[in-house]
Amino acid sequence: AVVSTQSTGDHHCPWINACVGHKNHAHFIRFLFYASTGCFYGGTNLAATIVKIVFYGNRYFIIAYYFNSLPKFVIMVFSCGIAYGVSLAVGFLLVMQIRDLCKNTTSIESWIIRKAEWRHSHLGTKFTYPYNVGSRWKNFTQVVNMTNFAKGDGYSWVVVPGTDQYTFTEEQIQQKLLKRQRMVEHVITQPYNTRWCSYLTLANPLLFCVCNGLDEQYLSVQKADKVLVSRWRKRWLYGCAKRKLKNKNGTLVEKEVGGWFPRMCAMETVEQSQKKEDQKKEEKKKDQ
Repeated sequence: AVVSTQSTGDHHCPWINACVGHKNHAHFIRFLFYASTGCFYGGTNLAATIVKIVFYGNRYFIIAYYFNSLPKFVIMVFSCGIAYGVSLAVGFLLVMQIRDLCKNTTSIESWIIRKAEWRHSHLGTKFTYPYNVGSRWKNFTQVVNMTNFAKGDGYSWVVVPGTDQYTFTEEQIQQKLLKRQRMVEHVITQPYNTRWCSYLTLANPLLFCVCNGLDEQYLSVQKADKVLVSRWRKRWLYGCAKRKLKNKNGTLVEKEVGGWFPRMCAMETVEQSQKKEDQKKEEKKKDQ
């Protein structure tokens, strides 16, 4: 198999309407720092003004005179709460980003590492992350440094002894193969499309309240479709289905399309249920 490295990607940020990756990761860290400290500074100034109005109105009569109406005062209190709330939320994200940078990882890589450690623990081997260059400061300066840009070209990296440029890519390929083996086939019993005003949503209004904050794409399904499910949630399933889509030349090509759809739309096929029972029996025999 031919494997190649890819430019690093951390996550897609809806607030900046862009993906955070190798070329803008350092700028994103600075944005989080300035946003959190700026909101904290603004919230503190508003809080100090509120205290002066409430407790020392006679001394600071100019401020009290300007904010003498109740609507202005309410807006000030509301703005103060928003400023502190944004500072807390963005600050928490900043701490998480710094934690990952000290290990020289991204949000996506952290998830892959957890799966790799789980996979290797079952194989009786140890997974070595190839990009941890040593101390936390060295890892941190791989992204945040005086050049304002992350080190490297985004494709080739300094790796620890015993690994190479393709170690992490090969691990991802193995995880994809394992994911394929664990996929469970489901057959669609009720139609569902990605628009909220679909037949299923109208028939089940509670779907408006149980979206579980899914930020990935949804999958439109029709009755009798077969979907390979790889992830589960309480009320949602994530699977892949074959669809005929037009390519750049305008010809129809069969491709796999993935996305979330309601669990109530599908049921597990009989063949898959039988396979699960056989696997459980084999595991019991091994334990005995």
